[in-house]
Amino acid sequence: MTPMMWYRAKSICFIKPMLRFLLLDQYEEFGPEFPEPNEYSRQKQSVLLKSGRFVTAWVYVYNHPTEGLELVESANFIQQSL
Repeated sequence: MTPMMWYRAKSICFIKPMLRFLLLDQYEEFGPEFPEPNEYSRQKQSVLLKSGRFVTAWVYVYNHPTEGLELVESANFIQQSL
């Protein structure tokens, strides 16, 4: 994660929860104002923290078939070879 990505991620934590969703929904193009089917859906899922504890969190899940697409092994897209 670059310093700017970290700053953006940390900054959004200080925004009121509903406004946070509005901003993230716009970024992910999720909602009724975007063409159907949306590229992502927002869902509550159980996620594992580094501490080993599970929590329920909102996540954006890709909403289209992934068959035939290349798997990205790392979340660091900048260092991914093309």
